[in-house]
Amino acid sequence: MFVVLLVLNLHCFSLFGHLF
Repeated sequence: MFVVLLVLNLHCFSLFGHLF
């Protein structure tokens, strides 16, 4: 569960990085 959250957070961060 924790790992999934971490992966999701990383994915969101990557998406934000691509936007900016």
